[in-house]
Amino acid sequence: IPLLRTRLQLEPDHVESLYNLGMVCSDRMELKEDRELLSRAVELDPSHVNALVALGIAALRDRDTGAARAPLEKAAVLEPRNPFARRTLGQLLLMEDDPAAALPHLRAAAEVAAEDPINLFTYAQALLASDGDSHVAEADALFKRALRLAPVG
Repeated sequence: IPLLRTRLQLEPDHVESLYNLGMVCSDRMELKEDRELLSRAVELDPSHVNALVALGIAALRDRDTGAARAPLEKAAVLEPRNPFARRTLGQLLLMEDDPAAALPHLRAAAEVAAEDPINLFTYAQALLASDGDSHVAEADALFKRALRLAPVG
């Protein structure tokens, strides 16, 4: 943290330092600073997909779903095979009670990150929420796979 802060004092527009310090603040649940740092990184480099995803996650952690959508959608467009962008956008859409819109993102994330138990679990939830009766077997298989990958949590 001191190294990143010093770097930003010397170079306030250093995108990678803004991003990395934002990630540290996010992990420490310092969400106001996190969002400020990541917003600045995205402002300086609007194509920084990881910063866009991190900004969306920070907004979700801050319970600001409205602010999470734009950076996550942009990240998914810029890098359609980014599993974190697709998974997080799918989670957001599921939180907003739109499982039909969430499914393509969660499916895409599962195609590129087949061993991600969080996505598998969320994908199964979306299947059940969209039309549970016709997707029970598929959701069940996803739940079982997620449990095999992460049996204790």
